Amino acid sequence: MLRALKVATESYLESPLSDAEVVIPFPVTNSFLNTLRSACSSLSLRMPMSAQPPAGILAARVRGIGGQCNEDVDSSESNQQDDHEQLILTVDYSRAAITALLVYEDCSVFESRRVLHDIQLGADELSGANDLDTPRDLLARALREVISLPLEDGNGAGLTRISELVLLGESAGDPRLHDALTEVLSERSYEFSAAAWKRPMGGFDPLFAASRGLALDCWDRLSSPPRSGRWGEL
Repeated sequence: MLRALKVATESYLESPLSDAEVVIPFPVTNSFLNTLRSACSSLSLRMPMSAQPPAGILAARVRGIGGQCNEDVDSSESNQQDDHEQLILTVDYSRAAITALLVYEDCSVFESRRVLHDIQLGADELSGANDLDTPRDLLARALREVISLPLEDGNGAGLTRISELVLLGESAGDPRLHDALTEVLSERSYEFSAAAWKRPMGGFDPLFAASRGLALDCWDRLSSPPRSGRWGEL
């Protein structure tokens, strides 16, 4: 697949590629990343970034989600108040799988607190399901476990609400997913703007939201050194 993408991209750009970054829907291990680096190296491509956050966190950045904090903690003249910490639900839906992350964010540092990745609940798999439960029931049951609050411990344990919803992926507009999310979120009286549903990435194609987020991150890294733990996944 990487070879085909490289050939297609070089043909479109009419220029050779030297670097590549791969967006993954879920948090990965160092072993997983090393396998990706080896695959890229076999095609004479480098993966410059040491690690990257999951697709949902990258997409959240595209949506402009992320609080600001006063870094000048020693300044007695600053009246700036830190933004509140929050929980974010990101749902990456494709033909192959559903990946949902419950993400803790504070001062634009992101941490995945719960992860759902299920290839049995992808859009194509659900279309052929013969279970007694409807696709909406199957999706709702899985999502309900992800958003159950409060968290038992760690960052975000004191939070009782999800503040933001981010939908991405090629099947982000699937009505079965929307029905399931409406069901589980309404159980906790969550209300999100119509933009989160009808234009889930603020006008950007949900299919490319994570790639856009990664491109922005790469650009920032070229412009200035990254802050330690910026995404909570580095």
